[in-house]
Amino acid sequence: MSDCVKITYLSLGAANRALAAFEKMPLPASGKRPLSAYPCALCRGWHLTSRKASGNALKWQRTRRN
Repeated sequence: MSDCVKITYLSLGAANRALAAFEKMPLPASGKRPLSAYPCALCRGWHLTSRKASGNALKWQRTRRN
């Protein structure tokens, strides 16, 4: 894996477990929390994003948590 500056999860399952943990935490002052995971071509891992999946989302993006 490459050195990515973001938190890297080794699998989609690990990223989804992190999303579930964030859902149990109070909403941060920024009002944003991670909503979905996406694969990173640089590090070949997974990262979390607070962006909602777009209408042109790939299959893995459509399985995001709300």
